[in-house]
Amino acid sequence: MNLLSRLRRWQKVALVIGLVVIVGIALLVIRNATSSDSTDLEEDQQVVAVRRGDLVNEISVSGSVSFPERENLTFGSQGVVSEVLVKEGERVSAGDVVARLDAETIARLEREVTEANAALRDAQEEMNDLITPPDLTVAEARQSVALAQDALDDANETLSEILAPTDVQITDMAGSVAVAAKALEDAEDALGDLVTPSDLDVASAARSVVEAEIALADLEDSPTALEIAHATDRVARAEVILQDAVEALERYEAGINDEDVSRDLDNARQDLEAGRTNFANAMTDYEVAQRDGEVNADNAQTARDEAGQAYADTFTKWLGIVMLGESLDPDYEMALEGFGVDLASLFATSNRGTGLAFGESIPADDPDTMWNESQVHIWLHFSRQDLETTCDRNDLPPRGTICIEEEFRSAGDAYQEAIDSRARADADALNALAAAQARIDSSQLAIEAAEDRIEDLTEPVDPVVLAQLQSAAKVAEEDLNDARKSLADLTDPSDRLEITADLRDIEVARATLADARDRYAELTESSGTAAAADLTAKVEAARANLDDLKDQQAELLSGQGRDDYPAASHAVEVARLTLDQRQEDLDELLNDPDPVDLDLMTAKLEAAQTLLEESQERLTDASGLRAPSDGFISRVNAEEGEDIEANDVVAVLVDTGLVEVDGSVDEIDVLLIELGVEAEVKMDALPDQSLVGVVSFVGAEPVEQQGGQGGVVSYPVRVEIELPADMKAPEGLSAVASIVLSKETNVLLIPVNAIRGSFDDPIVHLMVNEESVETPVTLGNSDDFWTVVTEGLNEGDMVVAVAPEGQDVQFFSEDNGDDNGGP
Repeated sequence: MNLLSRLRRWQKVALVIGLVVIVGIALLVIRNATSSDSTDLEEDQQVVAVRRGDLVNEISVSGSVSFPERENLTFGSQGVVSEVLVKEGERVSAGDVVARLDAETIARLEREVTEANAALRDAQEEMNDLITPPDLTVAEARQSVALAQDALDDANETLSEILAPTDVQITDMAGSVAVAAKALEDAEDALGDLVTPSDLDVASAARSVVEAEIALADLEDSPTALEIAHATDRVARAEVILQDAVEALERYEAGINDEDVSRDLDNARQDLEAGRTNFANAMTDYEVAQRDGEVNADNAQTARDEAGQAYADTFTKWLGIVMLGESLDPDYEMALEGFGVDLASLFATSNRGTGLAFGESIPADDPDTMWNESQVHIWLHFSRQDLETTCDRNDLPPRGTICIEEEFRSAGDAYQEAIDSRARADADALNALAAAQARIDSSQLAIEAAEDRIEDLTEPVDPVVLAQLQSAAKVAEEDLNDARKSLADLTDPSDRLEITADLRDIEVARATLADARDRYAELTESSGTAAAADLTAKVEAARANLDDLKDQQAELLSGQGRDDYPAASHAVEVARLTLDQRQEDLDELLNDPDPVDLDLMTAKLEAAQTLLEESQERLTDASGLRAPSDGFISRVNAEEGEDIEANDVVAVLVDTGLVEVDGSVDEIDVLLIELGVEAEVKMDALPDQSLVGVVSFVGAEPVEQQGGQGGVVSYPVRVEIELPADMKAPEGLSAVASIVLSKETNVLLIPVNAIRGSFDDPIVHLMVNEESVETPVTLGNSDDFWTVVTEGLNEGDMVVAVAPEGQDVQFFSEDNGDDNGGP
């Protein structure tokens, strides 16, 4: 009123006139838009303006509210429940304590955490030593190599000495061979004389016997000379016996105190210990290789099975062919050829369409083909993405385009790679086992060599034998003294030369008599007598002795005939193997770690880390089992004081942060729904409130079939929604989710009942100068009420529409329209 009072009179008049003009124009427009020539329109017809608006296609999914996320709360450790802090139905927040275990269990878990920490620290140190060995370890390894080299040099030197005999040994052996040759020659001459003796030889031999007997009798007539001879012989024998006893004692004592033997024995024992350590390590390596080989083979087989199934799913996806992956050729072209499939022909552009024409249905499967015609038809007519049958594998298809051949090729290549990986896993396992077995065999050889060496060097010291040798030497010395004293009593220094001569003559006479008798006996017996046989045996023995000495001479010159050659040669081989092993150990320290060892150590370190994390998690849960998220407790299974196992469920937590609407759609609509599509959710209990959601799941298999065989098939659909923080929606509430399938904005729209003509040639009745004119149009998408016009009409054109049965003629008024689309 204050504003009008300030206007002048002529301003008020102008304002009134303007308002009148505006109202008149508005009435005229409304009249032109809604009026029709009563002579051209029937009672159920109405003129409707062509307008711009949005066309939205959506479907509704009816279902109920559910909470899919449920958490079974467990301690993960055995113990006694000390506290339960929640009740069934109680709401909890993330981090709230649900229950606790007793103090004894917590103390035990704290010890496990400490032990896991120590194990992790040890594993880290081992990993550090493997990557960068300590200087002390490297120095010890270098020293071991040097010692092994010295041992090999000593063994080679010993063997060289054996293989190169001294000049004295060669001369002595040559003399022995010459003596044996002379003995053979004499034996052969004696045998030849015995076979054909002459009379002169026989008479001469008889005379020699008589003369020798007379000469010996004359010499032995002096009793003093005979006694002296016996005493002298006793002294000589006592000296020999004493010398033998002393030498035997010295040899035995030298064998006990030999410093070289002691050093060799220490080295042999060290080699034995090293061999046993290497054997234990080799056995561990073998077990690890065997276990890892089995694990890798299982993993490779699992990967092969999964790749084969994915490959088979590709055939099911595109062709409806259900097969096992293992029965398919990894070469997709060969597999398709086996099924009689030509992708280029089957998915040709000429076969494609958009949806189903009026009255058309999806074709049934042809049992005479390997593929499913219904599946192929769905791809050809309902795919929301462009399809390319073939494409260059090096070029990516355009965005929104699927290359069918590439999907088959990629799945087949992945399957072939999985098959090859399984084969490589088997080969790697065999190689690892062979390498470990080689190390086992090498260490066993080293152990056997060291044991043989120790056995050779450690002959037990027998105190009884030592005492016997010492006693024998003492007795021999006493016998020698007695013999010398007896000889001294019989001899006078003034007659020493005469006595000595007599003794020598007696010995010579005895030998002469013996030879004469042997010679006479040989000559007086025929060649067939025992003497001839004895001489023949002597010849054979002399020949065998000569042959044996010649063999010994050859072995002496080659060095391999000595008794200690086998042991020396074996010692060289053991020393060489030991040096190789020591050098290999040093190389492993200096070079980059072996990939297998590094993988094993990495696995050990990761296992130790996992063990620590798990033990810390168990300790944390035992000290206070907490709710992982907001929600409510649907069930409590434990009581205070109750013994509980590691996997026993203490309570069940329902996560209210994730809410879903579970429903179903028919087999036609399910083809149009994609994951991630937005949806508007309304609940019967909250009619005035709408919630935003997205499609989180579309089932691949039907859940039910209504009406029996040939009825409506339904597929499960799940819509995930977010509830406001202040909203509490109990499970089971009825809800309806409106899922948007497509949306076109700012397009020309006409009512569905304004369309005339046929499906291929649609027309509308356009009002021109208040007359109805048939006008051809091009149509686009449609819902139950509105249809998009792409050609033939302009915004504001007036067309004739027929009101649906049961509706009045104002059905298509400005305010009418469907919730799913239209202006």
